[in-house]
Amino acid sequence: MGNILITHFASSRAVEVEVEIYGETGALIYRLSDPNHIKLAIGQFVKENQMIDAPIPERFKLPQDQIWRRNVHAFVDALANDTDMNPNFSDGLRNQEIQQAAVISTEEKRWVEFPIDG
Repeated sequence: MGNILITHFASSRAVEVEVEIYGETGALIYRLSDPNHIKLAIGQFVKENQMIDAPIPERFKLPQDQIWRRNVHAFVDALANDTDMNPNFSDGLRNQEIQQAAVISTEEKRWVEFPIDG
């Protein structure tokens, strides 16, 4: 079970990329706007604001410009060498189908079912 929230139109909020993972023994949050830290909590919920900001070790950091550069190089290489790229256009289409289902679900206030495997 999970939630997907995707928007570029949230009131009073800049464009943000955020990943939140919650499990039985803890949680972590990564925000692209703060690429040097990760919020994490270990153990069950005890009190509000129990998450700590932990620095991300240098060996795991990738500068923002390198992220986009790497993606562009992978795309150009796939075109030049006639090879598959991952993610590919089919993955993008599937992502769009999921987003559209979320929009329909919200507008019509109902569950929208579609095959999990595409």
